Amino acid sequence: MQVTPVFAACLLLAILFVGPTGAQCPANSEFTSDAPCDSICGVPCDFKGVHNICICMDGYLKDPKTQQCVRQNQCSIPEDIPVLRQMPAFSFACFA
Repeated sequence: MQVTPVFAACLLLAILFVGPTGAQCPANSEFTSDAPCDSICGVPCDFKGVHNICICMDGYLKDPKTQQCVRQNQCSIPEDIPVLRQMPAFSFACFA
């Protein structure tokens, strides 16, 4: 039957083009197709943008040693190094 190979080919193409889903992301993270940056303990956002990756959910930061999304107080960096708490909001001002 010709339907099965065609269906399998379409399914394979869909998986390749769509990419991973949220179900494949580690704990406390979610899949995003576009974000300003990945929130990492002690690293300020560079706003270069990240695409098609799992990033930490709000309230979590990626620990550089474990690569897991943890709460700020669980980051494995010294207390005297400031950590990124929230990404600043950016807004446009209208010219008056």
